[in-house]
Order: sequence, then C-alpha cells, then structure tokens
Amino acid sequence: MAGYPHLTVPMGDVHGLPVGISFIGPAWSEALLLNLGYAYEQATMKRFEPKFLPTVAP
Repeated sequence: MAGYPHLTVPMGDVHGLPVGISFIGPAWSEALLLNLGYAYEQATMKRFEPKFLPTVAP
C-alpha cells in the first residue's frame, strides 16, 4: 500500500521450512531490485525444490 517495490527471494531453510530475504527499495527502483535479487540467487544457490508432503489428517 505504501508504493515501495518489494522482492522476496529464497534464502535457505530453517528446520526444513523455506525462508526468504526481502529487498525493498524507493519508488521506481524495480529494475535495481530485480538485478539484486537475481544476483543474490545466483551467488548463494539456496533455492531448493518444494517437497509435497502428505497431508495431516484432522
């Protein structure tokens, strides 16, 4: 709602749950945020394939 661009990319996992890192910038900085996010992903290689675990019965 504030109008500031925001990008979240994978950062790794904590106890098997995925976590991300957010890049937030001033207005009209979308291109910079996309470049930063892409560079971070390529440098860290922390993305992993999602696991489809069985559903827990109620």
